[in-house]
Amino acid sequence: MSDCDIKPAKPPPLPGWTRSTRWRLLGVACSPLVLRPVSEWFSWSGMHLGFLGWLLQLAITFLMVGAVLGLPVCLVGCCILRWRRNAAWLLLCAVVAPAGLYLGERLSQPIRRQAIQGMAARAEPLIAAIRKFESTHGAPRVLTELVPQYLPAIPTPGLNSSPEFYYTREKRFYAHENAWIISVHAPHPPPFSGFHRPVIHDDGEVIYLPNQNYDERASRVVVERVGTWAYVHE
Repeated sequence: MSDCDIKPAKPPPLPGWTRSTRWRLLGVACSPLVLRPVSEWFSWSGMHLGFLGWLLQLAITFLMVGAVLGLPVCLVGCCILRWRRNAAWLLLCAVVAPAGLYLGERLSQPIRRQAIQGMAARAEPLIAAIRKFESTHGAPRVLTELVPQYLPAIPTPGLNSSPEFYYTREKRFYAHENAWIISVHAPHPPPFSGFHRPVIHDDGEVIYLPNQNYDERASRVVVERVGTWAYVHE
């Protein structure tokens, strides 16, 4: 065989792109499936770990930004022979990351609902005291009017995002025919996730309406009913 018949050598693989490296990248792409529920638990717990939940949500944000921005780069790389294998793997990771975030969000919903249910249980004596006061004197102006005759002390929500229950008689756009409203601040929503964009407070809001008419909401918000309470978000 002459030298002219020798086939050109195959381009060497890119340095550092071993099989273990590729699987590690895929693991990072799948991480929102775990990080999203964990961040939700940190955010809604009463253990003052909300900052850790925010950090995990921030990490998810950077991962989603990288997946979105890297998608067209990976598509171009798939057209280049030397980069095709690695680009195809990165393209797979860019597709897996949003799917992992979606599934992680679905897994985090029971965590959020359980936290709201626990908060609602702590609020039951407060709601009963307000109704008892209201039957005699009308809606109280402030919660301190309930102490000590109707309530020994004002309970707390037990959430690191809200140190107390907020009570108001103001007519908000979602109040309808309710004479009063109880609310708590919800944890900061996952940035860039697109699942929760609160419009009531910067960090969202969980509310209690005594008339339970949550279905008559303004069209620009969504109500997630949790028992007799509701999580309001866009």
